Amino acid sequence: MTLVSFAQNQEDILLWRALQHVSNGFYIDVGAADPSDLSITRLFYEHGWHGINLEPQGAYFASLCEARPHDINLRIAAGREAASLTFHRIDGSGLSTFDAATAAKHRADGWAVVEEPIDLLPLAEICRRYRADGPIHFLKVDVEGGEGDVLAGADFSQFRPWIVLVEATLPLSQEESWAGWEPILTSQGYSFVWFDGLNRFYLANEMKEELGKYFLTPPNTFDGFELAANLLRRAEHAEHALHQAQEQAAETVRQADAAAQRTVAIQQEMQQLSRTLTQTVRRTDTALAEQGRRTDEARRVAAQAEERVAQMLNSASWRVTAPLRASHRLVSLGPWAVLRRLASRGPRAVLRRLNAKELARRVFLMGARFFLRLPGAGRGMRLVNSVAPRPAQWLARRYHAYEQGAAERRTGSAGRRGGAAPVEKPLDLSQPRLDDALSQFAIVLSEEELRLCRQFIAGRSAHGTKD
Repeated sequence: MTLVSFAQNQEDILLWRALQHVSNGFYIDVGAADPSDLSITRLFYEHGWHGINLEPQGAYFASLCEARPHDINLRIAAGREAASLTFHRIDGSGLSTFDAATAAKHRADGWAVVEEPIDLLPLAEICRRYRADGPIHFLKVDVEGGEGDVLAGADFSQFRPWIVLVEATLPLSQEESWAGWEPILTSQGYSFVWFDGLNRFYLANEMKEELGKYFLTPPNTFDGFELAANLLRRAEHAEHALHQAQEQAAETVRQADAAAQRTVAIQQEMQQLSRTLTQTVRRTDTALAEQGRRTDEARRVAAQAEERVAQMLNSASWRVTAPLRASHRLVSLGPWAVLRRLASRGPRAVLRRLNAKELARRVFLMGARFFLRLPGAGRGMRLVNSVAPRPAQWLARRYHAYEQGAAERRTGSAGRRGGAAPVEKPLDLSQPRLDDALSQFAIVLSEEELRLCRQFIAGRSAHGTKD
């Protein structure tokens, strides 16, 4: 275990070197001061020792009572005899003293000196009261100039500490002050063994052979110790590092909180986006369902329309009116368009087409008269008018115009013949003539319409119908 030296000049290490083999040792500290700072006895207290601490200064005494509950802490001083003397207290330092001259010097140096009465007891009396039996392993005396009076009040014949160390210089100086009190020790069977520049160490002659070997060298690295000041610096460094770590941890926590807040915000945005997407999907599904419904309805209507068209195309009225539609197409093309198409076939085709115009009129009129004589012709006309009103109106106008023209021709022929009954020249409707007429219409008729015209002509021939 590494030792920690709390003493000013590592006196505790030198004492421990000699006394570490002692268990539950005992010490007397005259002028104990602070229980830790510059304390010679703290190392031993931490290793299970105990002892007597004399400290007249109130603040130090209170600290001792708090930090050393197993010690005997006395707010008195040691002297030649029992008395009450003026104590010159210098707070915040270890310079308090009973010596008026020393106190005056400290006051001249700027220290604040407070005087108060303190009781004194001889060291022999203190030992008889608090350590009547048992060894005293070391006695330490540091009373800022009053060391001679403390030693003079001891009874070294009855109470013999193994080791005695005494501050041997004047306060805050290297001037030696031991010459006046050393004879007290040497005359009582003690031998000087070590001076560390501040304290002189003495061994009881009966312990010199056993302990003298430990006082040949100063405290060194082989004693395996560390200074409390170094530990304090490391502790301060560790505290500073801990403070920095706490600040970094706090900053990390703040960053984590900020990141958590950003995460919550992102989650809220994602939830809002999810809700928006869900609504969009629902609206899209609804629109698609509506579009599907409309598509199905359109298909149904289209199917119904196709069915109606198929029914119309398969009806007798549609087949019968095929020649009429062909005539309308011929007329809608116009004469010049027909002539241009005929011209592409040659002059003879033009002449044949011009001679066939009258034939077309008569075929149209004949077909219309035949259609009107059929049962249900009126319903057929209304159907054609509902499906194709403009072509139906055109056919009606053509029919009336051709009827009027036929009537005028009959009237004109009658006038020229002296009032004879009008007789319309019979139209050559022989099969060869009709085939020739249909061939002339091929330029404007589709194959279906030509087929319907042929069926119409064949039906007329079978029924023996005449114009």
